Amino acid sequence: MWKRLLAIVFCCLLVSGCITRPVEVTNTVKLAQVTAGNLPAQPGAITVEIDAHEDLNWFGSSSNGLTLAFMQASSRQVISELAKSSLGLQQILEGTITDPSIVQTDTFLIQPGTQLTVPVARAEMGKYFVIVAGYFSLDPTKSMLVFDTSLYLDRTYHLDPFALFHTDTPLYAPNELIHLSLDQTEINKEETVSSVFWLETKGLLGKFFYTVPPL
Repeated sequence: MWKRLLAIVFCCLLVSGCITRPVEVTNTVKLAQVTAGNLPAQPGAITVEIDAHEDLNWFGSSSNGLTLAFMQASSRQVISELAKSSLGLQQILEGTITDPSIVQTDTFLIQPGTQLTVPVARAEMGKYFVIVAGYFSLDPTKSMLVFDTSLYLDRTYHLDPFALFHTDTPLYAPNELIHLSLDQTEINKEETVSSVFWLETKGLLGKFFYTVPPL
């Protein structure tokens, strides 16, 4: 009887230890390699602090509002195609793109002098975060920015050369804070900065869910 009881207790401890083993994300993954990995949607994972100039979208002798789009994509190729002309940027702002690699688009109307903090959900397989500001010129070099998402694998999968081809392989991404500076006629790329950080949540036995590298 005691042997059976000890065996049950041992099995329970073993199972709970497996459940609460911290996820150890130590190595970044090249985005070009990620074709089928499971990067789930994360509500509020991206925060954008918008700082618009008082003379925003200056044209003629007056300032104007503009449409701001946050687009998330799973492919870099479609972004490169859209960035070739102002027509591509216009399609992003209007939300008329039907390419399946565009996984989410959010649009906002920004007025001159606006200071606003916007939380954005990271879309499933949102490997790239694209910002398009609808200035009158709609010059891709002045109206568009692209941020790569930092992706990580748990150490369990590091030795599996086929891990990124499995649809059940979990991927992890840190939260991201973007300070977006909108000048009179273009995105101020020198003052627009991005920083990433991890949110750690406790497991069943009080252990942290993530063991993460310094950022």
